[in-house]
Amino acid sequence: MRLLKALTIAISVAFLKLPSQGYASDRSCANDWPNSSVRFDSEILYANQDRKTGPFVRVQINGKTVSMMLDTGSNINLLWDTSVLDESPGEHRQRVDFIASSTDARKVGAALSDSHGNLSHQQFYVLPNSTLSGDGYSGILSPQAVAGSHATIIDFEQNCFFISPAFEIRPDMRFHVFRGTTIPNPYGVMAIPLEIEGGKIPIIVDSAASESTILSTLVATRPKGPKSPRLMDVIGTEIPAGVRMRLVDLKINGQDFRSHPVIPKSAISTAGVTALGAVGMDILKDRIVYYHGALHQFTLLNRRATPPSTAVKLDDRIE
Repeated sequence: MRLLKALTIAISVAFLKLPSQGYASDRSCANDWPNSSVRFDSEILYANQDRKTGPFVRVQINGKTVSMMLDTGSNINLLWDTSVLDESPGEHRQRVDFIASSTDARKVGAALSDSHGNLSHQQFYVLPNSTLSGDGYSGILSPQAVAGSHATIIDFEQNCFFISPAFEIRPDMRFHVFRGTTIPNPYGVMAIPLEIEGGKIPIIVDSAASESTILSTLVATRPKGPKSPRLMDVIGTEIPAGVRMRLVDLKINGQDFRSHPVIPKSAISTAGVTALGAVGMDILKDRIVYYHGALHQFTLLNRRATPPSTAVKLDDRIE
């Protein structure tokens, strides 16, 4: 299976304002995973804590604390708050595609650090503006872009994520483990195959999306569900709301989702990202994602309700 075109970025967000929560957990997300080479480690907060939508992190860019939306649907880091920059963006402009629109951005380097003292130099694409700036966000952090050649572990149950060298998750009594693969692509897009109606389609894993979407022609005959919420992309282009969601039987990495409501995605557009759908926080919340792009690994884990005292067993780091 291959992607239909070069996917640059995929973002769809609900109209949610950033809550005034304090940052600062000294707890390491890697405590449950005995890997000694953590490269980045952050708590995850949510714009809507009850629904666990709008995940974001508070990090430092060039020593200045900012709030960044955590978006697995993006393969690049975005920034519109230029007050944190120590240098001017380059003059070259590059098109950046969103779910419903596109715009030009300029690239700049900056130092990214977490509350544990982990620091790395990252590339950011600077946008002229974003509708999210009024909600307190300075930009968007792509976990896979920050990870580079390393693994990303996003724990949406215990609300944290970290980056480390790759490791293998062995069978363990604390977790239900659903192993899968990514769709290989040179763009750093977190794309996976989703099973529907006995076939497989390419979709994006998009933590910035509150609801999952699938191309309307693939779900048109499925039973109707509730009306879809109002959504928009990062520069304010609205995605049509009020359509009836469809109740669809899905399977991801062998894990079944029966009669799951999804938003019918309109016909494929060349103005934004070409994909047949996206997995949003309605599926990702309270699950753990292990992702390694270079090794084409995408694993979903669920914690068991009453785990025994056995410690999780992990293989040595994969060099």
